[in-house]
Amino acid sequence: MHRITAEDARALLPLFQPFAHGGGGSGGTGARSGAAAPPFAAAARIDRLAGYDDANFRIRFAGGNAGTEAFAWVLKIHNPADSAAHGQPGGAMDAQNGLMLFVAPRAAAAGLRCNRPIAVAGGGGCVATVQLHGRAHSVRMLEFLPGRVLGAEPQSPQLQREIGATAARLSGALHGFDHPALHGLEHDWSLECVAATLRRKLPQVPASVFQQWQRDLVEAAVARFEAALARAGGPDLLPRQVCHTDLNEQNLLCDETRSKVVGVLDWGDAGYCWRVVEVAVAAAYAMIVAAGPAAPDDHGTAGGGGGGVTGGGTGSEGGGAPAGNGSNGSSIAGGEDHDGAGPVLAAGRRVVEGYLAAGGPLTDGERDLLPALAAARVAQSLTNGAVAAGAAPENSAYLLTTQRTGWGALRALLGLDEGALSAALLPAPRRGAAVAPAALAV
Repeated sequence: MHRITAEDARALLPLFQPFAHGGGGSGGTGARSGAAAPPFAAAARIDRLAGYDDANFRIRFAGGNAGTEAFAWVLKIHNPADSAAHGQPGGAMDAQNGLMLFVAPRAAAAGLRCNRPIAVAGGGGCVATVQLHGRAHSVRMLEFLPGRVLGAEPQSPQLQREIGATAARLSGALHGFDHPALHGLEHDWSLECVAATLRRKLPQVPASVFQQWQRDLVEAAVARFEAALARAGGPDLLPRQVCHTDLNEQNLLCDETRSKVVGVLDWGDAGYCWRVVEVAVAAAYAMIVAAGPAAPDDHGTAGGGGGGVTGGGTGSEGGGAPAGNGSNGSSIAGGEDHDGAGPVLAAGRRVVEGYLAAGGPLTDGERDLLPALAAARVAQSLTNGAVAAGAAPENSAYLLTTQRTGWGALRALLGLDEGALSAALLPAPRRGAAVAPAALAV
C-alpha cells in the first residue's frame, strides 16, 4: 500500500460529522488527497499510529487548558483488500459498526469502555469510500479512548486474572448481537480456519526467517489443534456467538495501577465463531507476554526470559502503547508454578481462572479445545507476522515483534502432552459450575 500521510488523512476529515460544519466539508464520499481542509480540520493535530495493514491516525485538538485535549478521534484508512471485501454497504465493516454501538453501553455497565464509530456527514452510515493514490479505501472514524494500553510490560497475577474476567464480561455484553456479515468469515486471523491458514502460509515464510525447528513447532500446533477439535466433537458442536476474538495486550486499556482492565479496542476481527475463542486468545497473548521480562508471581518471585511482544491488534484506538523491549525470547526460564508448568503456562491458567471466576462458561468440549486453540493462536500470530513483514518490510519492526517471545510461549504449550497441558492450564471443573450464555448478558 502506498504510504498514506497525515495530510492525506487531514483531507478526509470533512467526510465525518465533527468536521463537516462551517461549510468546509464535502458531506459525501468524494474527498480526495490534497483537497483544501476547512478551518476546523486544518487546526487538528494528526499523529500516525501503529497498524498491522491499515493506516491509523489520531486526530486531536487542544483543550481550554494548556496540555489538555478537548476532543480526540481515530481515523482508520483500511487497506484496499479489506476495503473491497468488507467495506460495501451491509458488509463486515457495517456489522462491526453496529456491534460497537450495541456493545458500548452494555460493556459500560460491566465496567468496560468501548469506542463508538462516528457517522459520515450527510448520513449514509459510518463507512466512507475514497480514492487515495489510485486505489479505493474504506475509511472510518472512531472515538479515541484515553487510557493506558497494557503493552509488553510484565503482567501481575492479578492482572492476568483480570484479563480473563474481561473476556467473560465482554462475552456477556456481546451476547444477543448478531449480523449475517459476521458469519462465515474466513480470514488469516480466524481461528476456525487456522489449520488451513497455517498450511497455506507457512511455505510463504522464507527459510531465512523460520528455521526448521520453528516450522516443526507450527506444524505440531496444527496437528494438536485438529486432534483436539475432533475430541471436542467437531466444529458444529461447540457453542458459538459474536466475539471480539483479539483480546491481546495492545487492545486492552488498564487503570493507572495496572490491576484492572477498563477498556477494549479494535473490533476489526470480530466475528461469529466458537465462544471459547475469546478466552483462548486472551490466554494465548498473556502467555506470550509472560515469555518476556518477568513479573512477580503470586509469591513475589519472578521468572521468564525474552523481550517485547505484540499481537495482531494495534492499540491504535486509545491509550498509548508502550514499546516492546528485549531480545530473543525463545527460551523459557524462571520459577515453577502450578504443577511445574512454569511462568508461561501459569499466566494462561490465571487468565482461565479469572474467566471462570467471573462466570465465563466452559463446556466439556470447550475445555477439550482451549489449550490447543491457544497454541494455534500463538502459531498463527508468529506465521502471519512473518508473512506480512515480507510483504511490507518498511513495517517489519512492528510486524515481527511477536517473534521475540512467541516461540518461548509456543514451546511451553507444546512441550507437554495433551493431558499434562490441560492439567496445567485448566482448573478442575466444579460440579454445578456451568453457566448458560444468557446468564452473562448485561
